[in-house]
Amino acid sequence: QNVQGINAMAMEHVVAGEYDMALHAFAQVLKVYKAQYGTEAHPLIASAYHNLGTVHSKRASLLMEHTVHQRHCQEQALLCFQAAARSARDSTELGPDHPNVAVSLVRIGFLLLQSRQYSNAITTFQEALRIRISHFGQQHGLVANLYNNLGVCQMHLGEFQNGRKSLQLALDIQRNNNNASFENTTAQLELADTLCNIGGLCLEWIRRQGPHPVHAQDAEVAFLEAMEIRTKVLGSNDPLVLQVRSLHDMVRSIPLPTPSPRTASPALLSVSSPTPAPKEATPESLVYSWTPRTASYHNDQSNEDEDSALKMTPPNAATTTNNAALSLPQL
Repeated sequence: QNVQGINAMAMEHVVAGEYDMALHAFAQVLKVYKAQYGTEAHPLIASAYHNLGTVHSKRASLLMEHTVHQRHCQEQALLCFQAAARSARDSTELGPDHPNVAVSLVRIGFLLLQSRQYSNAITTFQEALRIRISHFGQQHGLVANLYNNLGVCQMHLGEFQNGRKSLQLALDIQRNNNNASFENTTAQLELADTLCNIGGLCLEWIRRQGPHPVHAQDAEVAFLEAMEIRTKVLGSNDPLVLQVRSLHDMVRSIPLPTPSPRTASPALLSVSSPTPAPKEATPESLVYSWTPRTASYHNDQSNEDEDSALKMTPPNAATTTNNAALSLPQL
């Protein structure tokens, strides 16, 4: 009963942005659980480690980029998430294929991506993907999120064909799920994020390898659909709408050779726009203003947003609470 009170107090500190106090409280929870169960491999110990990692990540996000202090917080978060993944994986109650393991793996993957360890992030996301496909099936939204994250990592490595395939897999799942629940605005925005990532990947492909009519058309079509979705959900003056509108205008300004009869990727042909006369502009200055979005990281209110994992409680634990809040992109 006492540890539940400490845990609840820690949650309140997190909500209030009192991260140092939250870390102290969660560390107390971890100490109690270790003394109670006498092992590192237990669902509640995994939960405590995961919560510590989440608070370290939140602290890091408030600090100046690339500073020693921020890197220290990120390293502490990584250690906690790795411990959470091991504890959940090795526990008899959960095991290596439990979705709680995937949640911590995705958070590890995010941290590796942020530190530009793209190959390690891919390995981590792939293991989380295996678990989620096994548990949820190929067509689940959380599976789409991981394909999106893989595509972002592959783009950074210059693996454009693989990245394009991964993002297309994410898009196909999201389109299918949106057809089933077309009023789900969170799902619509995640679809728009994937479209933006496709457009951004095609722009980076052009930047590195030179103008290509197919890549340019893919980017234009993806940005246009993303802009339409975001405008519908967020309004025409939202910063995300203005961002994608700028990218759409930019890709239309890229001077291109005479296009071949081949058209854009079939999965994107549901949206089309006339090809304008080339304008004199250099796209490189704007390419770097686009930042790929890892799946659902922006959406703290989604029931399946992996960044709101603070309510993570193993389903078989005596103190089980709502586990649905475990949902953002981790070993």
